[in-house]
Amino acid sequence: MSAPTVGLVIIVRDRSISEGVSLDIELVPARAALLLYVWNCQQIIIREAGIGTLLSSIITFVIIMLLIVMLLKLGVLQLTTKKNYVFRRKGKELSFRYQKFDGFEYHYFWFGKGAEVTLTYEVTVEEGELALEWISGGKIIWQQSFTSNSEGSFTTQLTRRYHSVRVVGRQTKGECRIRFT
Repeated sequence: MSAPTVGLVIIVRDRSISEGVSLDIELVPARAALLLYVWNCQQIIIREAGIGTLLSSIITFVIIMLLIVMLLKLGVLQLTTKKNYVFRRKGKELSFRYQKFDGFEYHYFWFGKGAEVTLTYEVTVEEGELALEWISGGKIIWQQSFTSNSEGSFTTQLTRRYHSVRVVGRQTKGECRIRFT
């Protein structure tokens, strides 16, 4: 077994004096490489220190994985699972069915400003929970959660043109149809 290699950086700076050149030499510890700074300050990588690079990569990987786990636990990141998910969109109508849906997705729509629009929905929930949210300008106009079969409609006067529908499944199985008129 070989001993771990330690990297050093040697920095050489020139200072011009009227009759000659004076050098400042400095030794600085480095993790990844031994660098030589020459007269015109170009970097030359002489050799890589193997153990430092490997350890640094492992630590970075562990920190990134811990950050991802924390974001998932806090709900900032959410994974979406879809099994036998079939989606169709025709104009202002959405329909989808799924054997398993856990997560969320967005669907976007354009309407005339000031128009009166009706959202009509038909939801079949065999298990789990499905939630629908109609969003305009970052604000939720309408939302409804379903744990059983349901149908209905919601009408509103629009103040913006750009809208989205957020579909949220929580370990759900079933199907849904949404239509705007």
